[in-house]
Amino acid sequence: TPMPSDNAVISLLAKGKQIEGMSYDYIYKDKSGTVSGKFWIQGNQTRMETAVEGQTVITIFDGATMYNYMGEEDMAIKITPDQSTLKETPLDYTEDIETKPDSYQIVDSAVYDGVACKVVAITTADGKEDCRMWVREDYGIPIKVEVNSSEGKAVMEYKNLQVGPQPAEKFQLPAGVQVMDMTEMMNQSFPQP
Repeated sequence: TPMPSDNAVISLLAKGKQIEGMSYDYIYKDKSGTVSGKFWIQGNQTRMETAVEGQTVITIFDGATMYNYMGEEDMAIKITPDQSTLKETPLDYTEDIETKPDSYQIVDSAVYDGVACKVVAITTADGKEDCRMWVREDYGIPIKVEVNSSEGKAVMEYKNLQVGPQPAEKFQLPAGVQVMDMTEMMNQSFPQP
């Protein structure tokens, strides 16, 4: 049975918005397979490391520009992305709490990955549950997210969470890396409205 939500959910998720820096491992599973890697956040900067076809691809975002760095080739591709497409951190799942607080509800308490969590269900306007999050009670950060859609179920897990300031060098390309700016080519391929 659902527990009273409103203020409880808002208070819980507000804790996560106070965090400036953290790192974690992530595992994403859906019907097409599994992707895993490591993520660092400091303010509006992010770094993601993912293994793709046997090679580690590093994506660094400095708040305005994204770089995809391939270490084996010692080169990076620079792109200025559309902000709306960048949904990758655990906090991205909680963005709608301020505009749609009624769609978030605490439905259970549980221990997940050794940590006390509140289970939060997110429902759509028609009352169907489309997402369930296991939110750490101490930090207000989801560490497991299950999303149900017409394409099936997808699960994102965030493990080995370390909260605190992250090293500045994690958000910088190595010195001397060749950078190819693909922004103009991307804008020509996909004109902005």
